[in-house]
Amino acid sequence: MSKSRPTVLFVDSHTWEAFSAMAGALRANGMGVKHVVARRNRLLSRAVQLLDFPLYSTPIFLVHGPKVKGGSATIDEADLEGLITEDIIDVQAHDDLVPVLMGIGDPLTDPSRHLGPGIDPAVLSDKWVQGQFATDRGIPTPKFWQEPKSEEFPVVMKTRVGFAGTGVRIVKSAEDLPQAWDELSAMSTDPPFLQEFKGQRVVDSAGVAHEGEILVYGAYRTAPAPNDPTGPSLDVETIEAPELEEHTKRFIKELGYSGFFNIDWVLDSSDEPWMIDFNPRIFGSWAALQEAGADFIGAYFYLLGVGAKPQRQQMTTGQTLGLLRFPFPVGTSRADALEHRREALRIIKVRKAFLGSRWAAVSRLKTEAALLQAIAGLSNR
Repeated sequence: MSKSRPTVLFVDSHTWEAFSAMAGALRANGMGVKHVVARRNRLLSRAVQLLDFPLYSTPIFLVHGPKVKGGSATIDEADLEGLITEDIIDVQAHDDLVPVLMGIGDPLTDPSRHLGPGIDPAVLSDKWVQGQFATDRGIPTPKFWQEPKSEEFPVVMKTRVGFAGTGVRIVKSAEDLPQAWDELSAMSTDPPFLQEFKGQRVVDSAGVAHEGEILVYGAYRTAPAPNDPTGPSLDVETIEAPELEEHTKRFIKELGYSGFFNIDWVLDSSDEPWMIDFNPRIFGSWAALQEAGADFIGAYFYLLGVGAKPQRQQMTTGQTLGLLRFPFPVGTSRADALEHRREALRIIKVRKAFLGSRWAAVSRLKTEAALLQAIAGLSNR
């Protein structure tokens, strides 16, 4: 790879679609990608890594997976620092690896480059710090505390660093609290904390920002597969939520933030939004929001200094858009598996226009592999 070719370095504890989609967009626009990842031991996970080779080229196995299920992955700082060559123009990392990047000392990994002057970089990865920052600035945030006790149930328990729900428990009674506390304490060197339960109706606000100004924006709600309610989202519905947008704009402006972001909000019984999580990274639904009309790719290229400021800033609301899921959601019949395949191929056909032919070819291979896996699983029941 030529040193003059602009390249984005992805540092990941596992292969996931948010990074794969962006890798496709980068490739389609003549840019390079490098992928630093953990070597998977399970046959299926290793197969997915092999299928992703055309997107990332040869993966660099320097990430060590978590020793405790749901815990944090690690990477040696010296190993990562050695990968930041002169062709690298950005580093994108999964949540559990952001603290490692903070210790590198390279401008591309320095979290303060995403924040305004004087903002604690821990706000990018530590949910306790995020909650304090939001509360101090008048953003509606559920009450939170560090003692393992509560007068009201259910109550939410969280690790300070986590992603995709791995470090979150909804504790329904005082009797269940000690076990949940022990489980989450085993995932991190920092003790977990508790947060007031406001409900389970989650909506998201997301976008790309530059120095506190939101370049592109969208709000949406997600829906899991009917037969896999605790699994990843199956589709997203774009929504209009003016109050959510105002809260989001104020939070991002207070941070002076630059980069991709996704914020989780929970709605209480009066439909009032409460901020529960801030994810300063490329997020899983971004390609669907790009399809809905907001130019996330253009905004990212603008931040990288390789493109103009995007013109399509808002997405169209009232749309339902599918997400790719590998493996397929748990199904009950061969017909279910074939329907998931048809929907995946439809999504790939539409998004090939902005994610590129390389991404589309890889995604079709992953779709066929997921179909075979689903059918094999049904036949073994």
